[in-house]
Amino acid sequence: MSGEEGERRSARELRESLARNREQLDKDLSALRNRFHEAWSPRRLLSRHPFWAAGAGAVLGFLLVRRPAAVLRAATRLAGMGAPLLLSALVRGDGSRRPEEGR
Repeated sequence: MSGEEGERRSARELRESLARNREQLDKDLSALRNRFHEAWSPRRLLSRHPFWAAGAGAVLGFLLVRRPAAVLRAATRLAGMGAPLLLSALVRGDGSRRPEEGR
């Protein structure tokens, strides 16, 4: 077997080994990315933790009834802080959906 201690490998064998390692790394990173997106999808979170979602909705509803201006102001600020992240995700081209050109 090549790669044993003391054995020299040719440049072609090294390139082939490197290519196999890169392909395996790409495959593993893709699987990890898919698992991350699946674990953090809102639908899955709501199905796994319905009581937390209901509690958060109740708190938000209570705050919205009591202080609608404060809640809307905070939501606007959060949306403003998240806009650069959204834009970078759209520009990066990491497999996520992009809006069609010309719309």
